[in-house]
Amino acid sequence: MEGVITCPHCRSAALHPIPRDCCQYCVICEDCNARIIPKPGQCCVFCSHGDRRCTVALRKYELLAAQR
Repeated sequence: MEGVITCPHCRSAALHPIPRDCCQYCVICEDCNARIIPKPGQCCVFCSHGDRRCTVALRKYELLAAQR
């Protein structure tokens, strides 16, 4: 699975693979070379700056929904 991460510094967007079993904490912007990290309280760069949530967050959401 892949997702688009938008750089909060220069607003460029790039496609990145989403890890299946862990959160990705850092990505380097291909255009401005800025280090992109999660917003406070978010688990990873996909959940903070991506067009979709990471697989870890989706699994947690599914588990919580199943418990209701």
